[in-house]
Amino acid sequence: MKIFTTQTQGLVDKLAQYEEDLEDAARVIAQSIISDGKIFWYGEHELKGVVSQACVGEDKWKGSLRADEETTFSKMDTFIVATRNLSGAVISSLIERASEVGANVIAIYSNKESVKEFNLFEKVDFSFCTGVVHGLVPMESGQKIGRPHLLVALQLYYQLYFSVMEILEEHDELD
Repeated sequence: MKIFTTQTQGLVDKLAQYEEDLEDAARVIAQSIISDGKIFWYGEHELKGVVSQACVGEDKWKGSLRADEETTFSKMDTFIVATRNLSGAVISSLIERASEVGANVIAIYSNKESVKEFNLFEKVDFSFCTGVVHGLVPMESGQKIGRPHLLVALQLYYQLYFSVMEILEEHDELD
């Protein structure tokens, strides 16, 4: 367990590289909330846990909703996708539609290699890579297990959450 904890902490420490971008993304999210826009979330695989936290968790933001293939965006909205890989028809469609109307787009993803194949990256306003690409704990067989996609993505969520809440408090917008 110690190696998993140490390796996970290393991934979390690397998120410090995003400090300024996280603050800027938090301002964008806060602006959507203050202007009565919505925060749409879409997650895949285990990263649906980030969406659950954002939409129904105890530490959620006002106006957070789950996005699906039928979601209609406005320019006041922010769309946040949490996924291992930035690929797939649903993700591409949602990002394209959000971007077309001027909604802000934020991506939380794990696989940097998927960005090379992702032709809509220029439509993403802020992107945060968790750095999780393989298991962290080596087995005797040589296999590595323990991919903390959700743990690191939730760390990003909370960094955004605390910054957004601070901004909302400054503007007397907390419920």
